[in-house]
Amino acid sequence: MMLAAGKHGEAISLAYYASFHAVRAVLAARGLQPKTHQGAVHLFNVSFVLPGLVTSEILALIGRSFAERQRADYDPVAIFTADDAAKEIDSAERVLITLAPLAG
Repeated sequence: MMLAAGKHGEAISLAYYASFHAVRAVLAARGLQPKTHQGAVHLFNVSFVLPGLVTSEILALIGRSFAERQRADYDPVAIFTADDAAKEIDSAERVLITLAPLAG
């Protein structure tokens, strides 16, 4: 909806949060409760990427999405295009598809 409304920064931010909450869901399924965004990414890496349950590409997508969300939310001069937002939405969809079976 945000992409269609031309709110590209907001679309990028929401795409990141979709991925972040998917990460939190798979961690919660293992009884892990991180306190921070960085903690969630660290636990995800240790619990899913390093053991080979998820590819490092997914971790890289989440990392890039976090950086773009930071820019979208906190850089008042950042400008994003519809293509930028669509790229982050596509990444979030990929993360969700990959992690859904792991969430229990």
